[in-house]
Amino acid sequence: MKNRTASRILLVLLLVQLLIDLFVSVTAFPFLHYGMYSARFAGRKTTVYEIWANGRMLKARDFPVLTWDLLHSPLAYYEKDAATLDFTRDKQAIREGFTRAGIPSLFDAIGRNLDNPANLPQTFFPWYKSYLERILRYPLSSLLVYKVTYQYTDGQYQEESRYPWIHTD
Repeated sequence: MKNRTASRILLVLLLVQLLIDLFVSVTAFPFLHYGMYSARFAGRKTTVYEIWANGRMLKARDFPVLTWDLLHSPLAYYEKDAATLDFTRDKQAIREGFTRAGIPSLFDAIGRNLDNPANLPQTFFPWYKSYLERILRYPLSSLLVYKVTYQYTDGQYQEESRYPWIHTD
């Protein structure tokens, strides 16, 4: 009797999960939904980072996909943070949340941590080099990161520009 009830509950949960995923595209407890939530690529240009460690270009085929993401994600985040005021949009919402919770002084104490430091480039580049050393598991005598922009024309990507972005010796 218990097995039938448990089986029926499981079946109902599976059906609910399926219906929600098909019609609403959200995840329903208790199942994990893994998916890619990307917007359609609308641009004709894309920028990629080409990483050279100790004179050797790092290639995606040499790394598991998660490690490859670990190598590149900080570069994209840094570029975004450097171009914007980092958490500016979030700061107001966080301030309002602390105020509603009756603890606005807590935001005053931690709010400055949501600002980019003035010396962000000077701190990021050495940090990124040591970060790569930990991931790659060998010391880097040199690190060079190129920002390469590709233009999509005639059904293929063609290199439009390339410049050295990070260079350490």
